[in-house]
Amino acid sequence: GELLLQYAQQDSHLALLVQELDIKKLFERKCYSAFTAALKTKGRFAPTKFIPYLETFSSPGFDDMLTMFVNQYPWKEKSIKAAQEHFKSAPNGERVLAAMEAHFQAEREREEKKKRDSEEFIASVFTLPEDSHLDITEILYPSIVTERTFYGLNTISSLHCKCDILEAEAFACCENLTEIEVEARKFGKRCFADCPNLEKASIATSRYQKGVLSPGIFAGCKQLKSIELFLGRGMTLRKNTFGSLPNLEELAIEGDGAIAEGALRQYPSLKKVHLVGIEGLKEVKQELIDTFGDNLEITASRKW
Repeated sequence: GELLLQYAQQDSHLALLVQELDIKKLFERKCYSAFTAALKTKGRFAPTKFIPYLETFSSPGFDDMLTMFVNQYPWKEKSIKAAQEHFKSAPNGERVLAAMEAHFQAEREREEKKKRDSEEFIASVFTLPEDSHLDITEILYPSIVTERTFYGLNTISSLHCKCDILEAEAFACCENLTEIEVEARKFGKRCFADCPNLEKASIATSRYQKGVLSPGIFAGCKQLKSIELFLGRGMTLRKNTFGSLPNLEELAIEGDGAIAEGALRQYPSLKKVHLVGIEGLKEVKQELIDTFGDNLEITASRKW
């Protein structure tokens, strides 16, 4: 049963079988890892189903297991309301509600601290010395670089950023920025536009969620010579995605996404193109040959 619970986290059919297990016996035998694994089946076990089993423990055992349950259960608004309503009149209900409130209060405090840390971090960026490297990975909360947050920031020359969303013009007009490496689910309009010294860019959309590439990401970046792009499934690189790039020489695109017809014709200085796994790979390659002829070095592979 314990092993089945663990596998059920990855397989919805097994998760259905898990519901037929005698959870009470697992609890009585102190299969705590089975209990934890069951919580990770994302709500298939409602709080009102679990907690009556916990009441079979002695008082200290009940409190320990209750704390574990409340802290690890994947709470959502609907399940919170249902549990609060149920335990208003249930045995041990006051203890359950108290444990829930303590957990949610701790969560709120953690969120507030993350927000404060994020605000302090953003403020500190504007005090960096010239030619600094900026690394944004875990500090932002929520994981969003909001619109024009770092607009016109001229102290950084390189950037490494991993977040969920880059909003419009988040890093636009950063005059000394020369190199970026960014991973995000959504790239907002003109998020790196008008960075006059940007020469090299590596950007990646999410590998697990459908991403967004808004128009004009590099509009006005006239010195940009090299772009590496991971293009996730269901996404399309369009004519207006990057903007006008008169000096773009090298372009590497990997992933399961697609390239719209004519999207690569507008880069007159292209010398090398590397394509891996792209949808319609054969057609894209032929279009490049027809457009640039022998002036372009093309490498292509179906697997990435």
